[in-house]
Amino acid sequence: MLSGNANLKVALPTVLSTPSLTSLVIEGCSFTGPLHATITSPLASLYLAGNNFSSSIPLLPPTITDVSLAYN
Repeated sequence: MLSGNANLKVALPTVLSTPSLTSLVIEGCSFTGPLHATITSPLASLYLAGNNFSSSIPLLPPTITDVSLAYN
């Protein structure tokens, strides 16, 4: 969880292909750049609201049941 860290002005790391990652919360930061086109982690929750992503929403895996991508 990296929420509320407005000084993190970097691109989204490649953790979206980590096989053991089931939840990712990076909200209210200053992450930039595109969202990865391929998410291979077995994510159930993906919360990326309040960043500065610049791409369209990629195809999400069927394991994801909770998503927040607002304010990007």
